[in-house]
Amino acid sequence: MKVHRANAEKILKHQAKRNIKDKKRQRTASRALKRERYLISFQKHVPDVKTILSIGCRAVAELNDLAKGGYELTGIDIVPPENEGEYLLIDAHTMDENFAENQFDFIYAAHSMEHMHDAPKVLRAIRKIAKYGCFLVLPAAVRSLTTKKKPSMSHPTIFDIMLARVRSLDEVSDDLLKDFAPLRPFELAHYHYEQNTRKKKKDECELLFKWSP
Repeated sequence: MKVHRANAEKILKHQAKRNIKDKKRQRTASRALKRERYLISFQKHVPDVKTILSIGCRAVAELNDLAKGGYELTGIDIVPPENEGEYLLIDAHTMDENFAENQFDFIYAAHSMEHMHDAPKVLRAIRKIAKYGCFLVLPAAVRSLTTKKKPSMSHPTIFDIMLARVRSLDEVSDDLLKDFAPLRPFELAHYHYEQNTRKKKKDECELLFKWSP
């Protein structure tokens, strides 16, 4: 894991300036299709659930997609919602102070972790509020195999996941998932690695973790 050296306050101020741009970009058709693909690709691995937490849902499109399943749905973000009540204004770094232990049985954080200035702290918070048997979906940007993209103010955390060379879960070592050590005893249940062919772009890895009871 590589982390930007700027402090949390500077990172949050920089990200706040990008809020409007981010919202517009995440409403595009390509983003919507990618979100739908994430959900469909993991659907066969995830049984029926009741309580879902969506982390970093400012565009609310993913909330709308998840709401179709009739779940007990909670969304959080650090950006105030456009419409009151769409989601809760909570920082993921301290969400374990707002939710009870063992509260959620499905947690979805689509491309949110790379925007965290202290990813291990967020992972520890997830571990506290997750129920036994919880599923955790983490589509995330990772360090490219070709460009070795460095962290930035907008993406302060870049994960060093090299699953592109792994053919099966049996070949996944603890070293490959060392960035996610704070999640233990969560275990990787499924993954999809997508290598970006464009220069200076980050590869993407869709991870499904399960906390086996």
